[in-house]
Amino acid sequence: MQHVAVNIVVFVYYRQQAYDSTMPNTSRSVVALCGSARFRDEFLSESVRLSLDGFVTLLPVLLPADHPPVDEATKRKLVNLHLQKIRMSDGIHVVNPNGYIGADTRREIDYALSLRKTVTYLVEPVIAEHLPKVVFIDWHNTLSSSFFFASWENTEEYEVLQSVLFGSDSELVNKWMRGKLTYVEVLRTVSERTGISYSDLFNKLVESIEDMRWLDATVFDDISRLRGMGVQVVIASDNMDVFGLWTVENLGLHSLFDDVLLSSDIGRLKSDGGFFDAWLERHSILPSDAVLVDDSDDAVLPEGMGFLHVNADAPLRARLTELLA
Repeated sequence: MQHVAVNIVVFVYYRQQAYDSTMPNTSRSVVALCGSARFRDEFLSESVRLSLDGFVTLLPVLLPADHPPVDEATKRKLVNLHLQKIRMSDGIHVVNPNGYIGADTRREIDYALSLRKTVTYLVEPVIAEHLPKVVFIDWHNTLSSSFFFASWENTEEYEVLQSVLFGSDSELVNKWMRGKLTYVEVLRTVSERTGISYSDLFNKLVESIEDMRWLDATVFDDISRLRGMGVQVVIASDNMDVFGLWTVENLGLHSLFDDVLLSSDIGRLKSDGGFFDAWLERHSILPSDAVLVDDSDDAVLPEGMGFLHVNADAPLRARLTELLA
């Protein structure tokens, strides 16, 4: 299906507002509801309210919380099904409590606008142009100071492990972070070089993943505000495959952020250059509309992309507040 790109505004402030459609209020007015599936209760409430007002409502498929995860083919099928509902409608109503509009919902808004459909919101947007379209946030020492094998810190095993992974020959960890080696291959190699059993290495690795903590959980107030304003917030981390395999799910990162970019998936570190290029192109975002927030200043950024340095005097919360000012 060909999507027509349409520019939409970036939001800076929201207020709660009842549905005020420009469509005629008759039984033949069909409204497709759009928004994040996390707002299941709000979808149902809005559907009841609009139905009582005489509108025919078309909802996305709202899977129950205990439904097993669906595969990518099923996800695409559900997306196409909802786009068909948008085509069948007279307009869409965006269910966006607190102003939250995620990347998928923005694409649905774009699509509706391309079809000249009416677009209304549960929380009405007010225009602002000073915000970037995407904020990339580093992981280590920016969002979290937790690290792999942390429970072994200050032990003989940890010193041996560090010497193998980060010693004079750091080729092993460099290949791991660039996705050239899997965690299985790395742990086997470390086991051979140190004498530490594979099972001990694996168990300590998983234990550290399950015990990861945020540096400052209050940053999610500002991250939610940015996402609610239409800004995509994306983790951009030089990290290993285990982060994508376990950390993302364990911390629920896909519900907290719009995407997660890892060097092990991309095949290059941020300092290699080209880390952000494919993602920006895929989302039709110019580098000048993007900002990286990072504690390290060695990233090679596309020309025009912004950078905010995080340190003890200017932690992440301060930088996000700066963006929102």
